[in-house]
Order: sequence, then structure tokens, then C-alpha cells
Amino acid sequence: MNSKSRPPLVAWATLVFALFQSRGLVVAWQHSPLDRFGWLALALWLAPGLMDWGRYGPPPFEKRSLVCIGIAILLLVAGVVTELHLLDYIAVALALAAVAPPRARLFLWLPGAISWMPLLSWTAKGLPTNGLIALRLVIAVAAASAPFFLGRRRSPTP
Repeated sequence: MNSKSRPPLVAWATLVFALFQSRGLVVAWQHSPLDRFGWLALALWLAPGLMDWGRYGPPPFEKRSLVCIGIAILLLVAGVVTELHLLDYIAVALALAAVAPPRARLFLWLPGAISWMPLLSWTAKGLPTNGLIALRLVIAVAAASAPFFLGRRRSPTP
């Protein structure tokens, strides 16, 4: 596959289907006190990719993007079969990483997706509600900041 190519239709279709399967997130963000501000965590988490997209246009589609899409499709199928929505949420994160600019796909950015998923609420439910909201936003900001600090390339020395 040419590294200069744009994301293919299957990448966009996977993202749209993953978002459709994850529509329960909106309900959780509206009604669950533990999942409040998940929408803000998602917006913060997406910030590096959106900024790069605005500056440089659509990113090239790379081989690792195809791997992300393949894994996302497998997770979506498993999510439909098992009705385990966590798999759908992870598929959304992978599909977004596949179409996001490469700088936003750093190894610290993708795991930061937990900041907007109910999984964080389930694992940290012992925290006070305000502490959980703060943790959610700290993880999102840390993940969104990683591409800016770790994505810089050093210029070669002569």
C-alpha cells in the first residue's frame, strides 16, 4: 500500500459503525455520575489529531493504520456477538487512531482512550466522584500532551 494514500472507505466505514455501536456512551455520559465529563475527556484526547488534521489535512494511510482497522473490525464483530460494549469502545479508539495523523498515534496516546470509556469508572469506582472525574481529565490531558512532547524529532547533528 502506498504510504501517501488517504484512508480507504473501509477505514471510514469501520469508524462509523464503531461509533454507531458505541452510541450508549452518550447515555452513560449524561446519566452516570461516574462517567460525567467523559465527553470532555474524549474531546481532549482527540485534540492532537484534530489540530494536525486542521494544519496538514488528511493524513497518509499507513500499514499500521490497516492493522488498527483490522483489529477494530475483529473487536466490533466480537462486540456484536458478545454484546460487550467495551469491545466497541476499544474499536472506536483504534478506528480513530487509524484515520488520525501519525503524530497522534503515539504509544501513550492510544491507551489514553480509557479516559473517556466507562472502563475507567468500573476500575476506579472506589474513588470519590470528583476524584474520578479529575483522574479522567488528567489521563486525557496527559495522553493529548504526549504527542506534542514526545513527537518532536531531533534534527541530525552534522
